[in-house]
Amino acid sequence: MVQGSISTDLAIPLKIVNMGDLYIEEKLSDINLTVRNSSVTNISLKAKTSMGGSVNFEGSLDDGRIDLAEAEITSFRPLYIVHPDIRDFRSEINVSASYRVPLGAVEPVYSAKSLIWNSTAKVLDEYRVSIPLITSELESNNLSVRIVRSNLGSSSV
Repeated sequence: MVQGSISTDLAIPLKIVNMGDLYIEEKLSDINLTVRNSSVTNISLKAKTSMGGSVNFEGSLDDGRIDLAEAEITSFRPLYIVHPDIRDFRSEINVSASYRVPLGAVEPVYSAKSLIWNSTAKVLDEYRVSIPLITSELESNNLSVRIVRSNLGSSSV
């Protein structure tokens, strides 16, 4: 596929404080998908998000085994996210992830990093929330998360 596009509107039932649907809308454009079959299958996907970010995926399959899968999302700013408990959500997100099953291995090897910043929302129609930075790092079974000082209404957390 060359220069494709897709629009998604998701509704996911979710209880935060109140039960309701989490609505997510996003559009991808300039989608380029390449699949090459030889002794292994190589997959490449590149796309642009609606607000100027990018999505990149590279992977290879060897006899059904995930030899390598790498994904990167950069400068992603969600087009639209809303829930009965959350309004006016804004954020910028960067994520990179890697997954592979080495030849002859039983356990997969995986890692991921994320950087989420300038996150704001109005919660419960009353409290303005501002989270300047969240970072996370996953290495196999070890996860670390760091959240910097944030504001919830008039309180600093």
